[in-house]
Amino acid sequence: MWNSNLFMTREQIRRYDKLAIEELGMPGAVLMENAGRHAAEVAMTLCKSRRVGVVCGPGNNGGDGYVIARHLINEGFEVNTYVCVPETKIKGDALLNYKVLKGMGAAVFDYSNPKHLLDLKQNLLADGFVVDALLGTGVSKKVEGHIGEVIDLVNDCALPVLSVDIPSGLDADTGRPWGKAVRAVATVTFAHMKTGLVLYPGA
Repeated sequence: MWNSNLFMTREQIRRYDKLAIEELGMPGAVLMENAGRHAAEVAMTLCKSRRVGVVCGPGNNGGDGYVIARHLINEGFEVNTYVCVPETKIKGDALLNYKVLKGMGAAVFDYSNPKHLLDLKQNLLADGFVVDALLGTGVSKKVEGHIGEVIDLVNDCALPVLSVDIPSGLDADTGRPWGKAVRAVATVTFAHMKTGLVLYPGA
């Protein structure tokens, strides 16, 4: 039976995070660390080859990806992190975790140039398992341009994909893709289930 108290919309989850940060005093970096650590634990149970490609976009979803990559590396996984936006667009807590990951000497690659998409596809196929940290619950317009091409590429690889919070490109409220969305075999969502994860076609 549907219980609306178990699910949150995009705006509700935004207020939920704001409450944790501003009223409870929990730093955003702590929320990101907790999210990424638990998502990494799930990735470990799904990845059979111990090789992982983490595909990161802008914003906090990409930041979660950097945390996931770090924890997987610490557990002995061979991890390649593919950054699909210019470094200048990485901000806040995501930038903090990006710098930590690079400071570890991790394999971090700049794939912000559309000309390199063929190389990205070959690398992901060699990895064999993908963590989708491209776009989060904030998406509210058609996914186009470079990130849209990366989503198509991830789907074309036909590899097992773990999405972070929500499959990239999926509307968190309606479950409908914004033109295109990652096809994930599993999703680790945070705080509360998003309505878009249980409504078709998102479900």
